Amino acid sequence: MNKSDIKYQYWDVSFKNSFLKECIEGFGAMNKNNYEVAIFNLLLNNDFKGMSDFTISTILRIPESKVKRLRYEAELVYPKKDEDLKEELYILLKDGSFKLTQDRIQFSIPNKMLRSFLNDLLLQKNSFSDSSFNSNIVSITPHDLKTLLDSLPPSDEERESFIESVKKKLKDSEAPLKKTSKEKFIEYSKLILKAVGGSAVGAFSEKVIDELYGTGKG
Repeated sequence: MNKSDIKYQYWDVSFKNSFLKECIEGFGAMNKNNYEVAIFNLLLNNDFKGMSDFTISTILRIPESKVKRLRYEAELVYPKKDEDLKEELYILLKDGSFKLTQDRIQFSIPNKMLRSFLNDLLLQKNSFSDSSFNSNIVSITPHDLKTLLDSLPPSDEERESFIESVKKKLKDSEAPLKKTSKEKFIEYSKLILKAVGGSAVGAFSEKVIDELYGTGKG
């Protein structure tokens, strides 16, 4: 999709009307940034709904950093209800991936408003998240993740199901890290031989390695 593909004719009437009302009422007082934020909010609720910052940046041909800024400003100027933010946050967590680093769980929240909202929910429970390493990555303890869920929409049954799914995702993410040095050496050796010798030589070499290390299936 590019700028010419945006389906203006399908825009929600209520959003179009509120946009026009705001522009007319603020005519002469609104600067360029005010108009950009108003238009961007209209886009976020229509053609750009559900799109990533990267995708939007390629469509509008502007830096991703500007997309992030416009998204954040639009969400400040046109705020959502707390319940809507909680629902968005829960859906993002439910569909997201998780990694375990030492004693903390990490997951991605690219939306600055949702990250700030998440941290505010934790602060209300005398806790906090950490995004110092990467602003998009939230780092949190398992205990605080459960505390966070207590503030979100799911029922007790859904919450337990969510926690089990997180445990499975964490286990799956750890699996490649649990290989022994020997297993890693064998795996890397096979990859190198295939790259150097081509598929035929690589397949033969792989069989030899399996025989040498006893990793073959029989």
